[in-house]
Amino acid sequence: MRFEGPLERNFYQSIDAFDFDVIEVRHQPVCIHFIDTAGRSRRYYPDALVSYSDESGRAPTLYEIKETNDYERNKSEYEMKFAAGRAYSEQMGWDFEVATEKTIRTQKLENALFLRSFRTRSYDELLALRLKRMVQAAPGIEARALAAAEGIEPLKMAECWSTLWALVARGQLRLDPLKPITPTTAIRASKR
Repeated sequence: MRFEGPLERNFYQSIDAFDFDVIEVRHQPVCIHFIDTAGRSRRYYPDALVSYSDESGRAPTLYEIKETNDYERNKSEYEMKFAAGRAYSEQMGWDFEVATEKTIRTQKLENALFLRSFRTRSYDELLALRLKRMVQAAPGIEARALAAAEGIEPLKMAECWSTLWALVARGQLRLDPLKPITPTTAIRASKR
């Protein structure tokens, strides 16, 4: 995915890690033509269009990603663009949102960055199956209870933690992305 700065990169990382209803993310997907307050013809390229699965019930969302201080400095210019973005989105049956570092650089992003490296790690399939069964039997079980479960050898505990986070990173198990990941994190079965 292309991005124009660190905030956009963080936006894409956050969506990629936890939003398994996302089916497509497009960078600068449309050019919106509008007339500014001086009567000049202008063009606006919103940063991203995020499309979701039909099952999610969520409308596609057109995003503008802005640093808060940049937005505040150039508010009158941006408000014209954002009004055009909202009108275009409404016409298309989409939602429109402005995302800033306050909505992007959250606990969800910290968790996404932590889990990123676990996404491609290999793991013991039998251990993974056992962890998934334990979670199904006890929804909301703490991560540390899974890692210390009866029958898991003490020498395999590190592998157990790695497997657990890999399953979460791949969407096979889930946690609350808005809470810090700790040994007491509640783990649940995936909806998919």
